[in-house]
Amino acid sequence: MNYKENKQILLALFITMIMMVATLSTQAQWMVTTTINKVTTIAGEDLKPGEVYDLDVCPGTKTNSINITDKLGIGYQLDDNFVVGIIKTGDLFVRYILNDKLFAICEYNYLHSSDDNASEHIVWGIGYSFSLSNNFYLEPNYTKSEEGSFNISISYKI
Repeated sequence: MNYKENKQILLALFITMIMMVATLSTQAQWMVTTTINKVTTIAGEDLKPGEVYDLDVCPGTKTNSINITDKLGIGYQLDDNFVVGIIKTGDLFVRYILNDKLFAICEYNYLHSSDDNASEHIVWGIGYSFSLSNNFYLEPNYTKSEEGSFNISISYKI
């Protein structure tokens, strides 16, 4: 088997596991989650030699925007303490709920090259969940792989 087939099998098994657990459980708890990202773009940075810049802003102008769909994911709560899920970027995640507000998280990007060390694609973190309204939560968290980062996430529990 090659690496691409292994990724497809892993994804199929993961989705099958989630679906089996969902059908066996009478009190299913799904969650949709995403991380809010700041995106900075520079006008004209993607021009190739010979291309003409035809936008309304000067080349080199920086613009900042907010993106909430880059790390959109869905998770399934297995029991009182564990949530497993998948993120749009190709990350699988496991969330361990320490108490009503505090959680630990582990993300693994299974789309990495087979030549890479798998441990380089694991992200560990800890976060806190604030209830905003009925089922919406604001979740500041800190994650660490090679470099640490502070993130703001939002989630909705179904």
